[in-house]
Amino acid sequence: MSRLDELIKELCPNGVEYKSIADIFDTITDYTAAGSFKTIADNVKYYKEENYAQLIRTTDLKSNFLDKTNFVYVDENAFKFLWRVNLNENSLIMPNIGNCGEIYFVTKDLFPNENNVLGPNAILLKTKIYNIKYFYYYFHIKIFQKQLEKITSNTGQTKFNKTDLKKILVPVPPLEVQDEIVRILDTFTALTAELTAELTARRNQYSWYRDYLLKFENKIEIVKLGSVSNIVRGASPRPISNYITFEEDGINWIKIGDVNLESKYVEKTKEKITQEGAKKSRIVKKGDLILSNSMSFGRPYIVNQEGCIHDGWILISDYQTNYSTDFLYYLLMSNKVQKYMRDNVVSGTVQNLNIDIVKNIEIPLPPLEVQKRIVEVLDNFEKICNDLNI
Repeated sequence: MSRLDELIKELCPNGVEYKSIADIFDTITDYTAAGSFKTIADNVKYYKEENYAQLIRTTDLKSNFLDKTNFVYVDENAFKFLWRVNLNENSLIMPNIGNCGEIYFVTKDLFPNENNVLGPNAILLKTKIYNIKYFYYYFHIKIFQKQLEKITSNTGQTKFNKTDLKKILVPVPPLEVQDEIVRILDTFTALTAELTAELTARRNQYSWYRDYLLKFENKIEIVKLGSVSNIVRGASPRPISNYITFEEDGINWIKIGDVNLESKYVEKTKEKITQEGAKKSRIVKKGDLILSNSMSFGRPYIVNQEGCIHDGWILISDYQTNYSTDFLYYLLMSNKVQKYMRDNVVSGTVQNLNIDIVKNIEIPLPPLEVQKRIVEVLDNFEKICNDLNI
């Protein structure tokens, strides 16, 4: 029997008491509790240059305070005026306008500056009686997140208010049980961070080794991608809603949202289009390569089954005489090719990768047998990067 099991059996054999958030936390407040909008405007001025205190926003917490250029500061008068939201002890911060459902556990040593106050659009919670980190972990679980969804309005920006939050009931085991749960979860959190660091190191090593294997210097012929393949843009029938179907004879409709960044394959699609819609779109065959040409532009994927692509994709086909599909995929993923696309992409409101850029990508053309051996090595390395059991 674990230490936690023993504590539960000893201290709460008949179950755990539920309490409202209002009864758990000594402090449940926010930025606007300082007074009316007028008094806040009169007393709180924002500064971009460093001042007496930093205004802590959820964007700062989310970025781990890495983006120092966007820090906001307030003077001493504002710091004293906003005393209710001074971040001088262990606290929970919950965004309640936008990003609802995020939970941040903050300690005084987390902040870059000595004096700190919470910014708008978030709720501050403190307790002197309980282990506040227990609630940090509990607030992340699905049961609580579902309760939070029920009080969150989705009209416009997502938001909820303090009054509704205070009514939510949560389990409150004895303090010794809370402490043991936190100890266990802290251990797992540290282990997860260690494993994540290990995977990151493996991926960095893999990236270097992939580029090393694909660097043939002057020993291999260099060709332009457009000279050894057919490169065309996808197409969309308009309006697409008229062509979406759930019939079995429909054609797979490959959208950006169907891809998995951890995989090199497009494995399944959420929607299909009619045979008529397919004629007005761009058909792709199994084994073809497609590139996203906007937003996360330049990311290649191998098509695992026949389908159709819209104009957010570029199709690369008819290269099999010269290249194996997997080898060409690895070439397109290489840092050299990715940098070339980034440096040449058309900038505007949205960055777009056009056909000419892709056609002019220069790549080495080794014999197919060499390509096969390199793919075997890189496939194995990819497995190592994604499975800590290896």
